[in-house]
Amino acid sequence: MRPQLPVHGRREATFSLLWILANAVGGAVGGTFIDANWLVGIALFGLAGGALEWIVLRPYLRAPVWWIPATGVGGIFAWAALPVYGLVATILFLLMQAVFVALRAVHIPIDAVISYALLTAASAAVGGAIGGAIVGAMQTPFLRRRAGSQVSWIEASSRGAALAAAVTGADLFLRVTEGLFGKLNPPRLTVGNGPSGFIEFPNGAASGAAFGLIYGLVTCLVLVQVLRHEARAQER
Repeated sequence: MRPQLPVHGRREATFSLLWILANAVGGAVGGTFIDANWLVGIALFGLAGGALEWIVLRPYLRAPVWWIPATGVGGIFAWAALPVYGLVATILFLLMQAVFVALRAVHIPIDAVISYALLTAASAAVGGAIGGAIVGAMQTPFLRRRAGSQVSWIEASSRGAALAAAVTGADLFLRVTEGLFGKLNPPRLTVGNGPSGFIEFPNGAASGAAFGLIYGLVTCLVLVQVLRHEARAQER
């Protein structure tokens, strides 16, 4: 059996940096194609990211090659579940809106831009959390089976995608729906300029890269812990 590389010190920092970059570049590739063809972009969002993640993870996984199709299929399933978590997000959106209305009724001022941005971010985060859990569940069998690694990886993937979607999810979702239904014109929140709405990125590549960067930052923390556990188990 090929020995697994330990993760510590400088190697740990290098692994984390490569993992974050892999996800950012994979997201940029997927985002670029979402602008051109939403269906191809959705497929590549998972496949490109999965391939780059595999390159980084290969020394630490027992059967890494299946990580790529698992991530690609998981990404497609995550997007296919849009109607499910769209319903959940809509309910959350309405509940939060009711809270903001109640606060205004008792003369607690809530800025319209901030309230709409919070509503949009929270709704997108719901979708991201569910989608991230789907992808994490597809990837989990290809992590080594040590105590706690399966559950922690699904949770990490869910948290990372939720935070990433809170920032970029509305922009990415709009790009996909424009591919399906044509141009839409919802209100947007842009840096330094701001009618009420959500954060708009200049193109799909920037939006996808931001998603991958945030996802990579969150998930690398848990993944490094899993890899440390693997290394300690082999030293026993």
